[in-house]
Amino acid sequence: MHKEHALSKIQCNTELAQVYRLERAQIETIIDTALIHNDPARHWFAYSDLKAQVTKIVGWEAPRQELRSSAHYDVMVEFIDWLLSLGEKATAADRMNERYLTDDETADYWRADEW
Repeated sequence: MHKEHALSKIQCNTELAQVYRLERAQIETIIDTALIHNDPARHWFAYSDLKAQVTKIVGWEAPRQELRSSAHYDVMVEFIDWLLSLGEKATAADRMNERYLTDDETADYWRADEW
Protein backbone atom coordinates (compact mmCIF):
# COMPACT_ATOMS: atom_id res chain seq x y z
CA MET A 1 0.00 0.00 0.00
CA HIS A 2 2.77 2.44 0.86
CA LYS A 3 4.54 1.96 -2.46
CA GLU A 4 1.31 2.76 -4.30
CA HIS A 5 0.93 5.85 -2.10
CA ALA A 6 4.47 6.91 -3.02
CA LEU A 7 3.85 6.37 -6.72
CA SER A 8 0.66 8.44 -6.59
CA LYS A 9 2.56 11.25 -4.85
CA ILE A 10 5.08 11.22 -7.68
CA GLN A 11 2.35 11.80 -10.23
CA CYS A 12 1.20 14.91 -8.34
CA ASN A 13 4.51 16.74 -8.78
CA THR A 14 6.00 17.74 -12.13
CA GLU A 15 9.65 17.39 -11.08
CA LEU A 16 9.07 14.07 -9.29
CA ALA A 17 7.18 12.72 -12.28
CA GLN A 18 10.01 13.73 -14.61
CA VAL A 19 12.65 12.11 -12.42
CA TYR A 20 10.56 8.94 -12.21
CA ARG A 21 10.02 8.87 -15.97
CA LEU A 22 13.76 9.22 -16.67
CA GLU A 23 15.18 7.19 -13.77
CA ARG A 24 12.39 4.71 -12.97
CA ALA A 25 14.58 1.83 -11.73
CA GLN A 26 16.63 4.02 -9.39
CA ILE A 27 13.54 5.76 -7.98
CA GLU A 28 11.83 2.41 -7.37
CA THR A 29 14.94 1.25 -5.50
CA ILE A 30 14.95 4.43 -3.42
CA ILE A 31 11.26 3.95 -2.59
CA ASP A 32 11.74 0.30 -1.61
CA THR A 33 14.81 1.13 0.49
CA ALA A 34 13.09 4.02 2.26
CA LEU A 35 10.05 1.94 3.13
CA ILE A 36 12.26 -0.76 4.66
CA HIS A 37 14.02 1.77 6.92
CA ASN A 38 11.25 2.21 9.45
CA ASP A 39 13.19 2.70 12.67
CA PRO A 40 12.85 6.31 13.88
CA ALA A 41 16.13 5.95 15.78
CA ARG A 42 17.94 5.37 12.49
CA HIS A 43 16.05 8.00 10.48
CA TRP A 44 19.04 10.27 9.87
CA PHE A 45 21.29 7.37 8.91
CA ALA A 46 18.74 6.19 6.33
CA TYR A 47 18.14 9.78 5.20
CA SER A 48 21.86 10.34 4.61
CA ASP A 49 22.18 7.07 2.70
CA LEU A 50 19.19 7.84 0.48
CA LYS A 51 20.32 11.43 -0.05
CA ALA A 52 23.64 10.11 -1.34
CA GLN A 53 21.73 7.94 -3.84
CA VAL A 54 19.58 10.91 -4.89
CA THR A 55 22.61 13.09 -5.62
CA LYS A 56 23.67 10.56 -8.26
CA ILE A 57 20.53 11.21 -10.32
CA VAL A 58 19.45 14.83 -9.64
CA GLY A 59 21.11 18.15 -8.96
CA TRP A 60 24.11 19.84 -10.50
CA GLU A 61 26.11 16.60 -10.88
CA ALA A 62 23.26 14.61 -12.47
CA PRO A 63 24.23 12.65 -15.58
CA ARG A 64 21.06 13.79 -17.38
CA GLN A 65 20.91 17.44 -18.33
CA GLU A 66 17.14 17.57 -17.68
CA LEU A 67 17.64 16.70 -14.00
CA ARG A 68 20.43 19.18 -13.22
CA SER A 69 18.41 21.67 -11.23
CA SER A 70 17.96 22.67 -7.65
CA ALA A 71 14.20 22.14 -8.07
CA HIS A 72 14.71 18.45 -8.90
CA TYR A 73 17.20 18.05 -6.06
CA ASP A 74 14.98 19.80 -3.50
CA VAL A 75 11.87 17.84 -4.40
CA MET A 76 13.75 14.53 -4.22
CA VAL A 77 15.23 15.35 -0.82
CA GLU A 78 11.75 16.23 0.47
CA PHE A 79 10.40 13.04 -1.09
CA ILE A 80 12.89 10.75 0.69
CA ASP A 81 12.13 12.42 4.01
CA TRP A 82 8.41 11.88 3.37
CA LEU A 83 9.05 8.25 2.36
CA LEU A 84 10.96 7.56 5.56
CA SER A 85 8.13 9.03 7.62
CA LEU A 86 5.67 6.68 5.85
CA GLY A 87 7.64 3.65 6.98
CA GLU A 88 7.95 5.01 10.50
CA LYS A 89 4.21 5.70 10.74
CA ALA A 90 3.45 2.17 9.56
CA THR A 91 5.75 0.74 12.22
CA ALA A 92 4.14 2.87 14.93
CA ALA A 93 0.69 1.71 13.81
CA ASP A 94 1.84 -1.92 13.89
CA ARG A 95 3.17 -1.43 17.42
CA MET A 96 -0.18 -0.02 18.54
CA ASN A 97 -1.86 -3.22 17.34
CA GLU A 98 0.57 -5.57 19.07
CA ARG A 99 -0.91 -7.95 21.58
CA TYR A 100 0.73 -7.85 24.98
CA LEU A 101 0.84 -10.76 27.39
CA THR A 102 -1.68 -10.81 30.21
CA ASP A 103 -0.39 -11.10 33.78
CA ASP A 104 -1.23 -14.82 33.81
CA GLU A 105 0.59 -15.40 30.52
CA THR A 106 3.61 -13.50 31.83
CA ALA A 107 3.65 -15.61 34.99
CA ASP A 108 3.42 -18.81 32.90
CA TYR A 109 6.28 -17.59 30.74
CA TRP A 110 8.56 -17.09 33.73
CA ARG A 111 7.63 -20.50 35.16
CA ALA A 112 8.46 -22.26 31.89
CA ASP A 113 10.87 -25.18 32.11
CA GLU A 114 13.07 -23.76 29.35
CA TRP A 115 14.67 -21.42 31.88
